[in-house]
Amino acid sequence: MADLDKAGLSLPESYFLSIFCEGIFHGMYTTIFCSAMYLLLQRQRRKGKGITNIIMTILTVFMYVMSTVHLALSLRMNLVALFTQKAADGGETLYDDQGSPLYFGQVAIEVINCVLGDSIVTWRTWVLWGRDWRVIYLSCLLMLGSSVTGSVMVYEFSLSPPGQPNFSNVTTVWFSIFGGFSFLTNLYAVVVIALKTWLHRRKMRRLCVDVIVSGPRYYSALFLVIESGGIYCVAVILVIIFFVQSSNAVIIVADMLAHLTGIYPTVIIVLVCLKLTQHDEMTRKEATLATMQFRGQPLANTTTTSLNELSDEPRAYTFRPVKIVGLGNFPGDSSPQM
Repeated sequence: MADLDKAGLSLPESYFLSIFCEGIFHGMYTTIFCSAMYLLLQRQRRKGKGITNIIMTILTVFMYVMSTVHLALSLRMNLVALFTQKAADGGETLYDDQGSPLYFGQVAIEVINCVLGDSIVTWRTWVLWGRDWRVIYLSCLLMLGSSVTGSVMVYEFSLSPPGQPNFSNVTTVWFSIFGGFSFLTNLYAVVVIALKTWLHRRKMRRLCVDVIVSGPRYYSALFLVIESGGIYCVAVILVIIFFVQSSNAVIIVADMLAHLTGIYPTVIIVLVCLKLTQHDEMTRKEATLATMQFRGQPLANTTTTSLNELSDEPRAYTFRPVKIVGLGNFPGDSSPQM
């Protein structure tokens, strides 16, 4: 058994640090989960039951349960290896048995939560693009690839004999492919959501004065990164790098990722409930454009003119309501459904 990696971090040390970090992340997840459930149940009580709202509630609960089970398996594994099998004294322990249900069971939970998280990001992409299925064809293919490769990876872990190195060639290859599919799914979401946001801003600049398109853009950028899974992309890349380099540090990051895969889609659900997503921002801007009245020059001449520079001669221009095709709010709202 190779107890030390290139950085001198042993398996017992890695697993001990991982359970500590995992506990912190699970505490964060618990807070976000409670907030999401409160908002979902409040919305369901006010607006009535909607199929998407029910699905989101079920997924939120399921991912949190999976995260909690992962923490329980990790805690059990550490207790047995450290105190019963005396992992600190050397010798083979559960840390070296990838075929143990405690080991590959955690990997399976990570794969499930990862695919579910990718599906929520893909769903947000679909909503933002007006429910155009063509936009998510590639995302669906990538998620299918991650589901298949993730299942094969878990199967290969379950067949591993005791004492086999944690970074065998077979598991490394399948893990890298699985991580690549998941990374590309989220990277694609980042690109297409950012593209949709940029196209909408450009449209608003052509149609109205800067007052509509200005504002706290750093908030918008932050929510864009969260909603599209940008932070998750960085975490996946780190796990792949550590795994390929056969570093025991991957154990720490992977166990943290097991909770991050549930945290970031739950945060997306919270943003949806609070109407802080890119979709809600676009809807508000278009609604503002539909109701604003301008004094002075016609709208076509005010695209590059500030409101203070308009003529003192009062002339009001009332705009007809703009029909927003393909966009809507969260299920239960009176406007088109998300």
